[in-house]
Amino acid sequence: MSLLLHDLFPISKREHTATLSTAAKSKLFVKIAKRQNYRENK
Repeated sequence: MSLLLHDLFPISKREHTATLSTAAKSKLFVKIAKRQNYRENK
């Protein structure tokens, strides 16, 4: 997947790593938000 993204958007490696870390952070944020929502709904 990352190879495909890299082919579509030929960006520098540093930017590519930053994009991946941002995606990881947003996934983590969603996970935390879901957990908080689950607690509130109990």
